Amino acid sequence: MTSEGEDVSEITALTIRTESLNQSVDWWNSAMVWALIFAAIAAIAVVITTRIAITRAKLLADSQDALFKAKDAQLALDLKDKDKQIANANARTATLEHDTAKIRADAAGANERAARIEQTAAWRIISPKSNSILLSQLSSGLGGTVTLAYVGNDPESLFLASQLVKIFEAVNVRAARPSWRVDIQPRIYSRNIFFGVRVIGPQDSPAVTKIRESFLKAGIEFSNEDVPNIINDSPGIMISGGSTQGALIFVGSKRPL
Repeated sequence: MTSEGEDVSEITALTIRTESLNQSVDWWNSAMVWALIFAAIAAIAVVITTRIAITRAKLLADSQDALFKAKDAQLALDLKDKDKQIANANARTATLEHDTAKIRADAAGANERAARIEQTAAWRIISPKSNSILLSQLSSGLGGTVTLAYVGNDPESLFLASQLVKIFEAVNVRAARPSWRVDIQPRIYSRNIFFGVRVIGPQDSPAVTKIRESFLKAGIEFSNEDVPNIINDSPGIMISGGSTQGALIFVGSKRPL
């Protein structure tokens, strides 16, 4: 009895165990199926995501390439615009330099013309150095008679003649007795114009020789050309100045430049 009961209990135990193992196997089989399903889904997901990633990567590369090209094109346009701006700036600079050079040239020309006008309009002045030389030269010698004539209707001619008169007066002050006798004589020439200083008189006159030598050493330009021996040459008004004794210094109008 005991032996049979033990056999039944063992069978029951084995049966229970078998059923338990069967259930376990079924569960794991189900789990494996679900795992395979999940694996398949994951594989599909990997394929899909990989495909999407590859596609997006290509789109990103294309977009980056397009962006780089757009930036290069914009940079080229910017550089071209900058080059144009630089060219325009250089052109404006060249124009300004040209205008500045022209203004400077015009200014230089205007200054030159102004200097020429000033020199033309300036009255003749005997410099201090020439004045000193004339005083020294005219003080040596015997002196003589001098007729100092000037153009009566020319103030500038009178101004230069007055300077010469003062020099002869200063020489007489230096001397113990007056060595130069100076006669002032205005002359009007209505039909002729005479320019420059002239020293006229007999070639053998010591006074003429002395004055010419003194003028040369003092750097005062003069000529030996004669002038009409009349005070007024208007028609019908012929006033003779008579014969000039000794030396004649004629101060004509200032010669135009």
